[in-house]
Amino acid sequence: TEMARERLAPVLAEVAGAGEDLRTRAAESSWWVRAQPLVEGDPEQGHRVVAVPLEPV
Repeated sequence: TEMARERLAPVLAEVAGAGEDLRTRAAESSWWVRAQPLVEGDPEQGHRVVAVPLEPV
């Protein structure tokens, strides 16, 4: 959601390009975050970042 993206923006930016999954606490919740390059082998093209809440919603 828009609200989650705003609160998670710093974490999402940190994970892009890190090459590993991250479990973190942000926006008063625990999250699992993964980033994958849009073009395999060319991370300069950007990343697809997925954040999944680890607490009941």
